[in-house]
Amino acid sequence: MIKIPKNYITNNLLEIMFELPNAVSPMELNVSNDKRTLGIAVQSISLSEKN
Repeated sequence: MIKIPKNYITNNLLEIMFELPNAVSPMELNVSNDKRTLGIAVQSISLSEKN
């Protein structure tokens, strides 16, 4: 669980950014012909408001 301080939320919005400077394509890794730059696989994310 990651707790996000309220001061990170403005106008009821929370922006989450993932910086992945080492992201590469499967083609660059010689594992397929897929040229898309990929850096993270997200299976699920759950967000909830603490009351």
